[in-house]
Amino acid sequence: MKIMLVLFKMRNMNADNFELMKNNSYFDRVIVVDDNYEYIENFETSNYDFILFANPNFLIKQKQIQKGIEEIKNKKIKIVQWSLRNINNISNNRYTFDNYREIFSTVLVPNTAEGITLSMESYFKNITYTKSKGYMSSYYIGNNLNNKKYKKDIIDFAIEFFKSNSLNTMKAIFETEHDLIKLLDFLIDNKVFEKEIRKNKQLEYMYLIKEKFKTYKSLTNRKNTPLYLFYGLIFNEYYDEALTSLMLYRSRRYWYHIEQQMTKEIEDTSFNVRSSRAWRKTQKFRNARLKCRALLHILEKDLLKIISKIYKFIYIKPIWLISERKNSASDNSYFLFEYINKNEKNIKSYYIIDEDAKQAKQKVGRFGEFIHFGSFKHKLFMLIASNYITSFTIEETMLPFDAKLYKKIYEKELLKKKVISIQHGMIIHNISPYLSKKNYWIDYITANSVYEKEIIKETLGYNDNEVLITGMSRHDNLVENSVNIADSKGVLFMPTWQRGLQNLSTEQFLESNYYKKLLEMISDPSIIKFLKENGLSLKVLMHPQFEKYVSYLESNIKEIEFLSTDKVEIADMIAQSKFLITDFSSVAVDFLFQQKNVIFYQYNKYASHHVPSTQIKYSDIGQIVTNLDDLKNALEEVKQNNFHLITRYRDSYEKLFEVKQNIRQKTINIIKNLK
Repeated sequence: MKIMLVLFKMRNMNADNFELMKNNSYFDRVIVVDDNYEYIENFETSNYDFILFANPNFLIKQKQIQKGIEEIKNKKIKIVQWSLRNINNISNNRYTFDNYREIFSTVLVPNTAEGITLSMESYFKNITYTKSKGYMSSYYIGNNLNNKKYKKDIIDFAIEFFKSNSLNTMKAIFETEHDLIKLLDFLIDNKVFEKEIRKNKQLEYMYLIKEKFKTYKSLTNRKNTPLYLFYGLIFNEYYDEALTSLMLYRSRRYWYHIEQQMTKEIEDTSFNVRSSRAWRKTQKFRNARLKCRALLHILEKDLLKIISKIYKFIYIKPIWLISERKNSASDNSYFLFEYINKNEKNIKSYYIIDEDAKQAKQKVGRFGEFIHFGSFKHKLFMLIASNYITSFTIEETMLPFDAKLYKKIYEKELLKKKVISIQHGMIIHNISPYLSKKNYWIDYITANSVYEKEIIKETLGYNDNEVLITGMSRHDNLVENSVNIADSKGVLFMPTWQRGLQNLSTEQFLESNYYKKLLEMISDPSIIKFLKENGLSLKVLMHPQFEKYVSYLESNIKEIEFLSTDKVEIADMIAQSKFLITDFSSVAVDFLFQQKNVIFYQYNKYASHHVPSTQIKYSDIGQIVTNLDDLKNALEEVKQNNFHLITRYRDSYEKLFEVKQNIRQKTINIIKNLK
């Protein structure tokens, strides 16, 4: 009697039992199958009498195999399956959710005269056989059923299960519709499916759900499954949105359970606590606490006002507070601050920065003074200063404590200040309602040209006199330090951040289209050849949130260099580079200002976390390409023009930039003259 053992190697398996079965001389041939399930199709079976498909997490005894063989020979049964149930109480051969693990259990199958074709389909054909089937009692000896490895195993097997069976078969082998749906929910309602399973495996699973269950309307019925939205999105081929819906569902469920737990601990919550005697008796203490807090703010404000009056009496220079992001010094605000401290002796300026931003503080401290965000000095100089200048909004970067509360307490004082947003970049994205006059305390906002000014007035709600045409302060740095195109050898490749990718596991990130497209580009022989022939170096600068993945993009090509925002100044890289390749970054505007070429490699135009502006388009700034071949053609066009700005973008340069030099001085002069 010759027996072939097909032994599944699993992540969460009982290793001792696996080795015991693998090396057991009882079997005439042992085939070990990992997650490459197609591997078993290469083996001939005609010389064997029985095939045992074995899951090493099910305890199997040799005498059970012998007994099963005898019963099959005596034609009492056709197939033997190992079961975790009490085999004396099995009334039918259908599955329930409670015994779903048996869908992936061990089965003993007699061979046919011509030999069984080994495949996962053959395995599941016997698993789903529900007529003349016998059972052997077993125990589950695998590891923890809640760990990641187990869930990965189950998902792998489920994919093969879906591939091998029709919807009618799957419905037929379960006792109820509820059991089948509950299993489907179980397979994906966990963090493992979202965070640990590779993207290609996720897509394969969801595609199979769509193909196999597209006529199974029960899955989109709310009363049948809480994941109805997930299935509905899959059936409409919105796979990424389906994954997002899973996260939202689990978050909602988490807070529901917290609510239930608190309700249980508090017990009866139906009464109105405010009407209770205890609440009424303690109300005066709560009122006192609130009044004390308000009184402290008022006392602090009164103290600050006294000190500020003394300071103003002694020091008559106007005070300007300047800020950008709380932990950075690299944007328009930084360059304006630097210029003021070097050239404007009649203005005293302070840079607001987070106490822990050591690198930024070192930069600022070389030529000016900074104030720690939220400090007593910060609160004091908010009263002393006449102008608040920021690359963003004061709500984000300058108010020393809760913006809503601060604006309420200091409303009268704020009305006496001039709040100027000198912007982070040109409006090539639809930033409404961000920076809108309605939503933020901004008195004036800067623009690069009359053209951009009209966009700001139309979309953000500012009056004509509230939009100041100054240009961007950081562009003076480019005028002074921009390397001539003929002398520059660096090509800056600066892909932007994309929403959702920063939360992926490393394994999932490596399966993302974002990673694959970057790797494809820096590995392409034609791109590398272009760099070598033209004596160029591709400087890859990832977004700070994605720098942790740079090690997976390493290249042994000397013409490709990976940079870090911790070690290089972005402003320097912009000035030194010959041209730019990006996807959606607004840094493209800085290249156009230098009359340097931009190539937008937008392999997926929907990947941007911004909505493009309808007035200033990417196509006004540089070439847009959607695939690698088009990218190569764009590079050739840049080369054919001797790397100088392609003629069709010169009009954009003239239209979008009115102030092309002495931008910081012009900005200062305009602010000085504001009423």
